[in-house]
Amino acid sequence: MRKRDTLWETITSIRLTKLFFLRLFEGLIFFIALGSAIRFSHQLWNILFEMLFKFKLSDTAMNIMLYGDFAYVLIMVGLAIGILAANKRFIRVASVITIFLAIVLLLAKSPLLITNILGMLVSLIGIWFSYRAKL
Repeated sequence: MRKRDTLWETITSIRLTKLFFLRLFEGLIFFIALGSAIRFSHQLWNILFEMLFKFKLSDTAMNIMLYGDFAYVLIMVGLAIGILAANKRFIRVASVITIFLAIVLLLAKSPLLITNILGMLVSLIGIWFSYRAKL
């Protein structure tokens, strides 16, 4: 192995193989999963902060939706960590749970429709990643 001295030598020595594009796609999915979790946690924080000033108890459906959003955030962060750690079984389990939660939140008319759909796509791609030979 030859040591690269300059940035140009390092950049030009990168081979554009199938594994390179798989790793690039994996990194992109990792950041999308983290972004989706951050967006859901931001919404959850805003809702909880607004509830402090309403001085009344919310209905049961709202509480269930808040728990669902919280679980969605935790599982999306777990999915991102699973992709980063390349744990195939964990990615598969977290993806299936995230798809189930995304469907429930879509049926409950969550205000973050686009983020929910992105999370569902990340979960489907996570299942695909878990069946790849070189993860």
